[in-house]
Amino acid sequence: MTRVLSIEPDPEIAWIGVNDAVMGGVSAGTAKRETDGAIVFSGTVSFERNGGFASARRPLAGPAFSGLRALRLHVLGDGKRYKLAAYTDAGASGFAYQAGFATSAGVLDIVVLPLSSFEARFRGRPVGDAPPLEARAIRAVGFVIADRQDGPFRLRVEAIEGLLDEDGVALSARTR
Repeated sequence: MTRVLSIEPDPEIAWIGVNDAVMGGVSAGTAKRETDGAIVFSGTVSFERNGGFASARRPLAGPAFSGLRALRLHVLGDGKRYKLAAYTDAGASGFAYQAGFATSAGVLDIVVLPLSSFEARFRGRPVGDAPPLEARAIRAVGFVIADRQDGPFRLRVEAIEGLLDEDGVALSARTR
């Protein structure tokens, strides 16, 4: 039997946008919580001045947890590809573990991303000698759009859930 854990980014901390301006680009992306609780990641990706990505991240509420085997998203997309990022350091430093997913324009998709599908990346490049992502090490989550997709984007995230194995136990995480 699989159990589901609602994963709640820390409500006391605002989403942090990290866009290609860090390398001279002009893309802009933000993530904001709507009144119904959904998170909307939106903005514009531009290739001007060697740009081409937008992202937003936020620490998780509570300490790390274990027993997680996959992350499940309920998303309403725009037909573009996105990446869910899991950070083992809640700050801006270090690398991110990312797993990509496609969206269907105007359709509520349910996306399951096994932890084994997350790849370590630093500044968009693979980190070949990184250890596999471990659930207990996840401190923050975020969304990324890149991969030569210019123009406006909008991803509505209605839920981020952790799937636990039958024997998995969440040590601590905010649930709703």
